[in-house]
Order: sequence, then structure tokens, then C-alpha cells
Amino acid sequence: MGLFDRFKKKENAPPPADRPYVKQVSHMQMGVWHQYDVLIDAAPYGWQQMLDWAGYMAAADIYDIEQVLSGDSQDYDLTAEYKRCGSLGTMPSLKTERGYLSIAGTSRHLNIPMKMIWFNQTGSLRLFSTVDAGEAIVGYAETAIRRTFSTPDQMKAVGAYVKAAPAPAPVKPAPQLPEENTPEYEAYMKEAASRLTGTQKQRLISLAESGHKLDAIKECREITGTGLKYAKDLIENYQKYLLP
Repeated sequence: MGLFDRFKKKENAPPPADRPYVKQVSHMQMGVWHQYDVLIDAAPYGWQQMLDWAGYMAAADIYDIEQVLSGDSQDYDLTAEYKRCGSLGTMPSLKTERGYLSIAGTSRHLNIPMKMIWFNQTGSLRLFSTVDAGEAIVGYAETAIRRTFSTPDQMKAVGAYVKAAPAPAPVKPAPQLPEENTPEYEAYMKEAASRLTGTQKQRLISLAESGHKLDAIKECREITGTGLKYAKDLIENYQKYLLP
């Protein structure tokens, strides 16, 4: 029985008690990456639940998806296929059941880079970010499990009688900087780019051109100290800001 099947509403059955489904979260840092392993207090989920869940997250929270991976004993980079098809549900490669599935992009609700990994037939979920989200990650994981990101199909698989989890704690916003398309903005972007050495610029350009834009944005943000938006602009417009 899958994760969400367990909570489907039954005829004349009383609503379940509202309780947390995040049993435990462990955190470790590896270089610039923060890894969160979430233990779910529910039955293991399967491949179809993974596809449905990942599709929901792509629609409800994670945007600008830069990477889609799947595999078991062998890893498959499905990013190009995802961009060609436009959605996880229409990808032929995902008709084959595998051990894990991951998507990486930017969390709309936390405003940070986010990578989510589902593991077939387990009760665990793994999250990666370049930002230490602290206690907010617990609320984020709880919200993801309950699927309550305020979209039209919210809680479709859990049942409308389950209350929404508390909203994740807000992340401190980036400082106010000059507006785009102004001389002040251009001066700021050029100054931010000047914090990169020639070698660092070449590495970021190489990452961006090889389809690893999320990694390039992450490294750019780490090195320059800019906010996510500005690091993203530097990478997406590297011909303007990073080339001589």
C-alpha cells in the first residue's frame, strides 16, 4: 500500500487525527550543499506515487527545473527529455520503474535552490540545498508530504479532511538592490562579476553551457555573495557579464 493510499477517505470512516508525518530529519553539510534526510511516519511509497508526487512538486513549488535524474545500479540524466516533453508525466523513460527519482530547481516557497530525491519502496525523502534552511525545512517537508502548496489539486491524494501543515518559516529576503534595466543595476552586476577570478568565470561558463546551470548559479552565489536572483542573472547572461 503506497504512502498516499493509506490516507484515502473511506465511506463513513472518521477523519484521522491531524498529526505530523515527518518522523525525523537529519542534516549534514557537504561542501556548499546541505543534505536533509527525512524519515516519513507512514507506509513506504512506490514508483507511481513517486511520479505523481514529483509531478505535483514541479507544478506546485519547484520551478526552473534544471535537472531530472533517475536510476538504480545505473544513473540516467533525463533533463533533456524533460525539457523536450515539458512534464514528468509525458516522459517515456519514466514508464520504466527504477530505484530513485530526483528533480532539482528553485523552491517557490523557500526561495532557495532545491533538489528532491524519492527512493522507491521506502519511507524516506532526501532534500538538498545550498542554503541552510534550518527549522523551515521541517515545515517544508511536512507540507510536501501532505501536498498542501495551495494549488487546485492540493491534497488530492491525502483527502480533504486533513488540515494543511503550518507554513514554512520565512527565509530572510535578499537586501533591496537597484531595479533591473537601470545604470545602478548594471553597475552592481558588473561589480559582482568582478569578484570572480578568470578561472572561476570559466568554470561557471562551462557548467552553464554543459546543462548544469543550477550548479553554476549555486557556485556563483557562494563566491560572489549575491542573492539568488542576481546570481541567476549573472549565469543566464554570462555572455554579457562573465566574458571579457
